[in-house]
Amino acid sequence: MRGSNRVVGVDACRGGWVAVTFGGGVRMHATFDEVVACAPADAIIAVDMPVGLVERGWRAADLAVRSFLGPRRASLFVMPPRPVLAARSHREACLLAERATGNRISLQAFYLFAKVREVDRHAGDPRIIEVHPETSFAVMAGAPLAARKQTPTGRRVRTRLLAERGIHVAGPHDLLDAAAAAWSGARWRSGTALCFPDAPIDLDRSGRRICIVA
Repeated sequence: MRGSNRVVGVDACRGGWVAVTFGGGVRMHATFDEVVACAPADAIIAVDMPVGLVERGWRAADLAVRSFLGPRRASLFVMPPRPVLAARSHREACLLAERATGNRISLQAFYLFAKVREVDRHAGDPRIIEVHPETSFAVMAGAPLAARKQTPTGRRVRTRLLAERGIHVAGPHDLLDAAAAAWSGARWRSGTALCFPDAPIDLDRSGRRICIVA
C-alpha cells in the first residue's frame, strides 16, 4: 500500500503496547506515550483503543461497529461516558455508568480504563486514529469471522487474511491485531477506509469527530 511505511498499527498487550510498522518491523512499548514519541512526525498511528470519549450516553461509533459485526459484536467493549473513566473499582464504574446511561458495564471494559486513559491524553493528536481489528478482519473477509482470535483456527484465518494483503506476520493474536490495525491505518491514509459511523456525530472534548476506521 502506498505510504504504508508511515503507518503504525498498535494493540494493547500484557506488557504494554505492540506496534507494527510496515517496512519497520515489530516493536514493544511500555506506554502509549512511548508509542507516540517513537512514531514519525508524519505517521498515522492506528490504535485498537477508544480515541475520543463522549460526556454522556454511548459512543455512536461503538454502536455502529457492534451492529456491523453481528454475531461477533461482543468483541467490542462499549466505552461509557468520560466521567465513568474516573472510577477506581468495577463497582464504582457500574454505579457511575448506570447513572449516566441506565446500564452497567462489563468487567472486561473496566479493565481497559487504564489503557484508555493513556490514549486519551493524546486524543487531540491528528495522527492518531481509532481502529478495531476484529472489524478490520471482517472487512478483509467480507463478513465477520466465525472463529475467535484466541483459537488455533482463528489465528490461522487471520494470518492468512493478512498474508493475502502482503502482510506477513505470525504470532499471538495481539501481534495479528496490531498488523490488522496497520492495514486499516494504511487504508485511512489512502482514502479507502470505511468509517463507523459513516457520518460521525460524536465530538470529543478535543474537538475531534469520533469514529472507528477499518
